Amino acid sequence: MKQKVFNILFAIVLIAVVGTLLNSYQVSAATRMDSIQITPTIIDLKLKKDEFSKEKIVIENTSGQNIVLYPFVYYIDALGKRILQDELKIDRAVSLANWLNFPRGPVEFFNGKEKQKEIEILISPSAHTPPGTYHAVIAFAQGDVRDEAKANLKDAKTITLNVEFVEEIIERLQIKKFTAD
Repeated sequence: MKQKVFNILFAIVLIAVVGTLLNSYQVSAATRMDSIQITPTIIDLKLKKDEFSKEKIVIENTSGQNIVLYPFVYYIDALGKRILQDELKIDRAVSLANWLNFPRGPVEFFNGKEKQKEIEILISPSAHTPPGTYHAVIAFAQGDVRDEAKANLKDAKTITLNVEFVEEIIERLQIKKFTAD
């Protein structure tokens, strides 16, 4: 009987300790994201056919703690709904998420030595892109591995990209006859 009571109390204490540790890890992960700053947070561009743009973003870790961030790209549809690029099943020509070229691996801050990382994003629309405005979001989520970071997307820091793809229209006016009044 005493052994059963002891086992039950031990299990309750163990569950409480593990729960506290897990809760403190989640809090510290969110706290670590508070120390991450990304600039700029919005990139607005206007591109013509056969044009591309190189944009630089800076990710800064102000905490001095070890942090690993993973990028995730969202396509934004006409209704404003975010769809992860991995789950995207639309034509490359109409998705800004597919025009973004940048390192997709982890962004690592270790030992507080490196405070900033600069990332270059190449934005190159497809040659078959129809004129219009396209939107995407790049989210940087914290996690030791990509799956853990994906689970932390709700706390991610984001960059919004808005690209207006304009058609180059060459208007020609020919005057055959001109008379002054």
